[in-house]
Amino acid sequence: MLANFANVFFIIFGQKPNGVKTKDKILLKAIQLFNEEGVENVTTLYISQQMGISLGNLHYHYPNRNELLKAAIDRFLQSMEALTAELMKTQLSDFMQKAFYTQFVTFREIWKYRFLFRDRLIIARRMDYLELLFKEMIRQRKLDFDKTTEDLKQAGLMREDISDKVRDAFFQQLVIGNNSWVGYCDLFDFEGAPYLYFAEQSVWAWRSYFNCSEKEMEDAISKVQLLVKSEK
Repeated sequence: MLANFANVFFIIFGQKPNGVKTKDKILLKAIQLFNEEGVENVTTLYISQQMGISLGNLHYHYPNRNELLKAAIDRFLQSMEALTAELMKTQLSDFMQKAFYTQFVTFREIWKYRFLFRDRLIIARRMDYLELLFKEMIRQRKLDFDKTTEDLKQAGLMREDISDKVRDAFFQQLVIGNNSWVGYCDLFDFEGAPYLYFAEQSVWAWRSYFNCSEKEMEDAISKVQLLVKSEK
């Protein structure tokens, strides 16, 4: 089931540059440069120079840098919505491994669009588009989180003694951690892709809430890691 979901996700969102329209090529190049050099250092003129196209050609598709940022934000959030929708359809008996897979893929997507998180306040000073959408996304994720944790409790997969206060605090910790790890990559020692390391740490944070053994979690994480690595 996870493999099928991974294939569908790659087909929809794992687009390759070959055969991509000029508008999409511009956006992909902008995302690359925003990641590498920062939003403040990348202008539409610079993007056009790096692509070897005229500024007029670029502005035909994206009149200014803010429009490029909006397109990148929309693209990222669409991938997040697809992941969440797929997870919410999962049977509770398969939830743990599917949730772990979703977390790893989420961190991979965050890494692809890491400038949105590293330069979030810079973008917020330019426009409120990202902040408004992020707030709405967090609000919806809280509703999904509350429903899912209650369902898991009822199914005996999560501890029943977790209060609403503890659940809310854990959700906030998840939101803060998931949206800030990009800025801490140079402070921790790890091998391999940053998103793999931080996704694993994030998943282990669930250990004290699930009714499962450490070995069960470790086995589930290992399976998910192999699957995510195979999708590169």
